[in-house]
Amino acid sequence: MAIDFKSELNEEQYAAVSSSARSLLILAGAGTGKTRTLTYRVAWLLSQGVAPENILLLTFTNKAAREMLTRVEILTHYTRDHFWGGTFHHIAQRLIRPNATLLGLQTNFGILDESDALQLFTESIRQVSPEFLKNKNVPKPKVLLESIDYARNAHRHLEEALAIRWTEDDLALSDLLAFFKKYQSQKQEQSVLDYNDLLEWAVRLLKEHPDIAHYYNQRFRHILIDEYQDTNDLQGQLIHFLAADHQIFAVGDDAQCIYNWRGANIENIHRFAEKHPQASICKITLNYRSTPEILRLANAIPVTNKQIFRKELHATRASHKKPFWVHVTDFRQQAKFIVKRLQGLIDEGYHLSDVAVLYRAHYQSMELQMELTKAQIAYTVTSGVRFFEQVHIRDLIAMLRAIYNRHDRCAWMRILSRLPKVGEKTADRILGKIEEDVAKSGRDFWEILEDNFSLELCPQEARIHWITLVRSLLKAHRHLPKNSSQEEPASAIDLFAYATAQQKNSSIVKTEDASPQMLLSILWEDEYRDYVRRNFSNHSSRSDDVTALLNFSERFENVGDFLLQVSLLQSEETETDEDKETLSLTTIHQAKGLEFPVVFIISLSDGLFPLKRALEEEASIQEERRLFYVAVTRAKDELYLCCPRWAAPRNAGGYLPSQKPSRFLEELSHDTYETLYFQFPPSSLRVLGRK
Repeated sequence: MAIDFKSELNEEQYAAVSSSARSLLILAGAGTGKTRTLTYRVAWLLSQGVAPENILLLTFTNKAAREMLTRVEILTHYTRDHFWGGTFHHIAQRLIRPNATLLGLQTNFGILDESDALQLFTESIRQVSPEFLKNKNVPKPKVLLESIDYARNAHRHLEEALAIRWTEDDLALSDLLAFFKKYQSQKQEQSVLDYNDLLEWAVRLLKEHPDIAHYYNQRFRHILIDEYQDTNDLQGQLIHFLAADHQIFAVGDDAQCIYNWRGANIENIHRFAEKHPQASICKITLNYRSTPEILRLANAIPVTNKQIFRKELHATRASHKKPFWVHVTDFRQQAKFIVKRLQGLIDEGYHLSDVAVLYRAHYQSMELQMELTKAQIAYTVTSGVRFFEQVHIRDLIAMLRAIYNRHDRCAWMRILSRLPKVGEKTADRILGKIEEDVAKSGRDFWEILEDNFSLELCPQEARIHWITLVRSLLKAHRHLPKNSSQEEPASAIDLFAYATAQQKNSSIVKTEDASPQMLLSILWEDEYRDYVRRNFSNHSSRSDDVTALLNFSERFENVGDFLLQVSLLQSEETETDEDKETLSLTTIHQAKGLEFPVVFIISLSDGLFPLKRALEEEASIQEERRLFYVAVTRAKDELYLCCPRWAAPRNAGGYLPSQKPSRFLEELSHDTYETLYFQFPPSSLRVLGRK
């Protein structure tokens, strides 16, 4: 293996790769080649006579582990089975398996995936309290298990972590602790471990059995860790017991620590020198990705209040345009600006795949998705599904369709199918029986829904949910004008014709109470908000999505117009096959590790980015600021920072007041950007108002 390290690496990379320090923290800035540095470190160690079995490689995801080991194979010509390398969970399993009996485990213990773990946790709840699962007012098992997993990853006392998330009004913490205790005993009886057990039991093994720890200390003379800033407390403990006084080569960037919400602890990287007194710190700052102008702006972001790791990125590329601070009126204007600028970029030779739109929260892309659809611009939402295809948005739209047109069978099937123990066949049977009774008795459909006949059609477990759901639907339905029900379509197929007729005779539904916003608000507040809170751990972000939907619906005077527009948006989706170039829409979290020639960062207003709920805590603001830094450093050639003055359309009645520009923008020096004022439609986007 003959590698000319000095010629293949820059000075900073070579200094890190060839360091003789006992432990080394490599602060590798965005776009500086950190993975290259790590893989060349492996090659350097081999060239110095270190045996591959004495090297341990740790990273976070299976994808990252495969990429890391593949690059090591190509560079060193050693196959991956010569090394211990992979995710923390994979390595933990390899530690536990041959020593399982010391922990009271069988050597052939099984490993539960997420769905298996949820199934067993649900069964544990059922055994402790059968009535709990029937109570519609308590969180669902999936949400509870995710809260428990967070506490374990963050290595916090379960009672403390759960008290932050749940109150005694939601459920008794003693009950939740009883569920978890039963879950733990069930796993022991079945000789299975979940993902968090792997880390916990590996730490316990090394802590309680010094001889085992000593064996691995001697074996792994060199431990290389990627993305060190993302380690949580449990992973930090595992590293501590494995490393002892041997060499740690940790690569990371505290400026890109953005996963506190899932347990990452930035103090692991900040306290590296404290934990390893003989450690050296190297900085890799030569950036191969971005223009000097983009890096100048990135360097101006105060990403951390710990200045011990302050670093400044330096560009290898030639000078280009300054980033642009784009002032727009609202989300709609923001979307129109991006579409117009996209057309200019295509004329200039860029491809759609060269461009990404980044945002803090998924709902902030709704207006843009609609504008792109109208313009027939292909896009891919890498942060999830398209806005109107999200489960909670489809559910609310289905409820609105059902009260507007009780013959809409697809809508009713969706509504019924979210009830406990109600699948497609049961939903079809319930609807069929109700329709039969309408035909035979001549009674009103809504009257039948309200009486015991429909209730008794539901499975026992679904009845209390059915009562609440029907009350909400009836409350919304009663706000529809009486004459609208006389005109309702005979089938869902007639919806377009019906909506068109209503456009010609808007007096049918043109009343304040019958507005789609009013009806959606009733459905959300009366029943569906609680459903989301019980069933989704990310209920806050889903609530933001609903707020965005309500803002959008405010521009429509009647339900028919609104449903027609939603149907068109859903049916006119642009193609996203693998061979077709598409624009990328993604949250910043999903964009980490990626790069694009042109980047738009949208909704840069206080309360939107940073999020409103982050403004109350300094640690949260710091993480939001690091997110901004990550977003900025994704851009290679051009960067657009879009700042809407209003979150809702200016004449929409004011769901949100005038927004202040994001504090992250106002922290920047004026000479790091150019200011653009977008007025639509402009005569040309190549001539924009500048200040």
